[in-house]
Amino acid sequence: LDGALDDAATAPRVVRVVGGAGVGKSTLLSAWRRRVERAHPALWTLRGRCFEHEHTPYKALDGVIDALVARALELPDETRSAMFDALPRGAAALRRMFPVLRGIDAFAALPDDDLAGDAKRLQERALDALASLLGRVTAVAPVVMIIDDAHWGDGDSARALATLLAAGAKGLLVVLSQRPVTAPTAFPAELATWLDHNTAVQTSTLPLDPLDDAAAARMDT
Repeated sequence: LDGALDDAATAPRVVRVVGGAGVGKSTLLSAWRRRVERAHPALWTLRGRCFEHEHTPYKALDGVIDALVARALELPDETRSAMFDALPRGAAALRRMFPVLRGIDAFAALPDDDLAGDAKRLQERALDALASLLGRVTAVAPVVMIIDDAHWGDGDSARALATLLAAGAKGLLVVLSQRPVTAPTAFPAELATWLDHNTAVQTSTLPLDPLDDAAAARMDT
């Protein structure tokens, strides 16, 4: 994970942390997150989770966007204004996709007159806007996007994440925590297909065996 974060400085990276239920994937990632945030105070860590019985589009990114808004609100007013003023085209569609963005003044002030068009085109514009905004963040600070239980993710989320990765933002590391599956569900299957055809995004897999108590304790050191 440390090496992937270093490599992400030149091109986006994806790491899959793969292990069965209860082996310690979340423990590992929580401990790594604490350590890397201590080492890199400017880092933006955006963490979300997929739920098996949640049936909403883009559910793998819901928590990520919540974390992005929370992190943005920690910034000084001048810094946040510089980052989010002059929002890209499609920002209103993005706000409709993720209403929590209204917590940022620039999004709250947007009119709704940029929402004409068919649903598919609006989704494309929204995701292009998200990629643009993420590029603004990675231009000033590295971003680690952690998605827990990615095996429960949806196809919409996979396509959205592909759009973000395709934008080529330097400084973006995506970490997917998932169970090994013999018949991949929509998110891992669609994302794997995209990654297979887009080799510019380096991908690695970290298989994880169960952590004993001593190993879990060492994660915090």
